[in-house]
Amino acid sequence: MQVNDTLATIGDLKTSEKAADLGLPQDKVALVYDYFHQAAIAYAISTQFVGPGWDTSSNKTTDSTSDSERESLSSAFPELDPIDMMSRRSTLYDLLQIAQGETRDAAGMIKTL
Repeated sequence: MQVNDTLATIGDLKTSEKAADLGLPQDKVALVYDYFHQAAIAYAISTQFVGPGWDTSSNKTTDSTSDSERESLSSAFPELDPIDMMSRRSTLYDLLQIAQGETRDAAGMIKTL
């Protein structure tokens, strides 16, 4: 939640576009916000994979992701390895790596502004 709050206080693309009119390159500003947006999505989705899931067929906790979770992940992040998406723990790790990479890419782009 803290990450989402932090990203929300950064601003929005329309405000940044006004700043871009004052000399910042609009394409780079838009790219920075795209990186932040992807990081926010990865962080938000990752929270549902913390800890074990519940397998209703066996009435036990499990580290396996459900079919619907895997479908949702595939559509949001097609670059994720389908084998790794079978494990909640691996999925959490991969999503956090994506968020970290997107944040690192945004920081690199900000340095060029």
